[in-house]
Amino acid sequence: SFSFYEAIDVRPNGDRVVIAGESGVAKYLRNTTTGALSSVNGWFLTGANDITYSVDGDQVYVTTAALNQLQVRDGDTLGNIQTISGVTGANSVAVSSNATYEHIYVTGDGDTLSLFTRALSGSTVSSTAVQVLTQSVDGVRGLDGANDVTVSADGKFVYVTGGDGDSLGVFQ
Repeated sequence: SFSFYEAIDVRPNGDRVVIAGESGVAKYLRNTTTGALSSVNGWFLTGANDITYSVDGDQVYVTTAALNQLQVRDGDTLGNIQTISGVTGANSVAVSSNATYEHIYVTGDGDTLSLFTRALSGSTVSSTAVQVLTQSVDGVRGLDGANDVTVSADGKFVYVTGGDGDSLGVFQ
């Protein structure tokens, strides 16, 4: 059992729920008629901060600041597909997509927002960030203590809360 839950997400088709916390990650099957949950499996992961399904539900993305990682897991089995190390203080994760690529946004220590990509036709995420925005570099504002990220429904805007700067950054 987990001692603390920090994040939760529901698979886009509604059949699974995943949770993450200081002890790791767990998956539940969800009855799409009644909403009832049944525990399936989980794994230990030091300090899981956030979790979200890919837009197609094929992958689960998990951040852990303690290990400086973004983990890519299979959406059905939670088996490890890929571990991206060196994402300093990986905290929050959000996704969006266009016709070709899924965009994975990760907030981290150093007041950063990192962008990773995955071709929708594959399962591998770019092993290094394709773009990193940093507070006060090249005029970037709103990332002071970047701690949460979300994407607008149309995928055109990324919103980041900056806890140290009491701010909300908007990026296009």
